[in-house]
Amino acid sequence: MNNSLSLLTQINIINTLDVSLDIFPFVHYTFPTLNNYIVKLEPPPLARFNVVDTLIQFAQKWAKGHGYALTKKNSHQGKNVYLTCDQYGEYISLKGPTQRQSTKIKCGCKLRLRGFITAPSDINSQEFHTIYLTRYGHWGLVPLEILHNHPPSTTPSVHPIHFWLNEKELVQVEGFMKATVCPNQILSHIYAQGNTCTTSQTLYNYKGHLSIKKRNGKSQLEYLIRLLKERNWIHSDQSNTNGNITNLFFSHPDSIELGHTNNHSILIDDTYQTCKYDFPLFHMVGKTTTGHTFSLAFYYMEQENDDGYIWALQELKIIFEPPIITKVIFTDSEPALKLAIELVFPSSIHNYFTWHISKSLIQNCCKYFQEDDWKDYQTSWNLLVSSKSAEEYYNNLEKIKE
Repeated sequence: MNNSLSLLTQINIINTLDVSLDIFPFVHYTFPTLNNYIVKLEPPPLARFNVVDTLIQFAQKWAKGHGYALTKKNSHQGKNVYLTCDQYGEYISLKGPTQRQSTKIKCGCKLRLRGFITAPSDINSQEFHTIYLTRYGHWGLVPLEILHNHPPSTTPSVHPIHFWLNEKELVQVEGFMKATVCPNQILSHIYAQGNTCTTSQTLYNYKGHLSIKKRNGKSQLEYLIRLLKERNWIHSDQSNTNGNITNLFFSHPDSIELGHTNNHSILIDDTYQTCKYDFPLFHMVGKTTTGHTFSLAFYYMEQENDDGYIWALQELKIIFEPPIITKVIFTDSEPALKLAIELVFPSSIHNYFTWHISKSLIQNCCKYFQEDDWKDYQTSWNLLVSSKSAEEYYNNLEKIKE
């Protein structure tokens, strides 16, 4: 079948099947896999459907089992839909020629299918057109070009469109994500339902889509501040001359209450992979008398400088009423943070994390030891920093000196 078929010819082909071909039983149709087909790259059969979505789903599943995939092209809502091979046409670079060699999926394939309402849309009489649609108004599927210029795919997973989730799966995935189910478990559930092409990246992309949808046009920072207000978090911020937020401090009321009763030590550390603005997130952690940790406060800052650290620690001091005096503060070796602690909490003892100290030992001391001696020293060092009492500490210290 080729492009020379007129609209009425295509309609007549579908209508001649009225007796022998009812609405295609898509729900009960079993789609074989690639290995079960003798003829690869075969176009879908002549068929008709109640709605266009069912037509597209059937054609896509047919293509998936025959070694190719379909995409929608130049469609007119409510009239017709054109489907082509995903390798249809030629790739046109918007950036011009590049030196990098990349794989291009388009190779000039000619396969084209047409889905259309089986009523002559060129009839001028709107009344007759309405009557025809009422009686014969189904979506027909016919091929316009049936030849491919490429071999069949060995697996559906090479076609990105086969990664997509259907509407039922999207609803399920959204529910799982709201329940904070991990992606691996969601993926296993989807595989169990027969969709073995979806990847974890598909789930992450959909999670990002849901996040954008939830924010309703707001930026990530605007949405965060709105959530802090709605959920009664204590928060404060600083802005530059342009009105852009440069520092953001926030803490939960329950964390503040825990901080009042467990104020003997605070741990402050940062991470950089938190947001698209590349602001480091500082995490202030408290520790209970039973050895459990809890989040005391959080702090986004644009630049790690003296003013930023001083402001953050002052905000930490302000939220405690009456004010508390922290006995020990643990941090990394950031000089600006050390200076801020001396100014805001002058009576507190400042110590470094043992992880940072151990890392510094490896960088600066390892070169002075033989391999076996270094292993012995590391063992003694680990015993020293894990001492449970002052007596045990001094005993382990003497062993290192020896």
